Amino acid sequence: MNDYSIFYTNPLCMFKNSIHYFDQEDQIELILKDYKFMDRGRELDHYKFINSKSSGLIQLSDIMMGFLGKLYTFIRRNSIEDISSTIANVGEIERENLKLITKLTWKSEKKCRALLFKSISIDEQLKEQVLLP
Repeated sequence: MNDYSIFYTNPLCMFKNSIHYFDQEDQIELILKDYKFMDRGRELDHYKFINSKSSGLIQLSDIMMGFLGKLYTFIRRNSIEDISSTIANVGEIERENLKLITKLTWKSEKKCRALLFKSISIDEQLKEQVLLP
């Protein structure tokens, strides 16, 4: 990918009536300055970039995105068999954490499917279903 701006523009377009707060990303800010978000002829000003040092919620989001990034790196790098084997050998705490992520994912999907925007291959989707049933 050239950049990750789609992960910013997608929610801005999907949730036009919401206010969006993003962690400061200079490259993304420059890209988004070239966009004009419109709704029925009205220009939308519905997002801000915030320094994570000044926002606990942005820090929490950074932690979650870091965790999910590691999770999907694991999915990409391993076969279904390796993932199944790993799950079979994890401890109770790890198993409980995977259950919590699965529960959060399904709860989010039930509330609004558009909340779970991700770009993964069909193979990765199959592996994801093994890891997060």
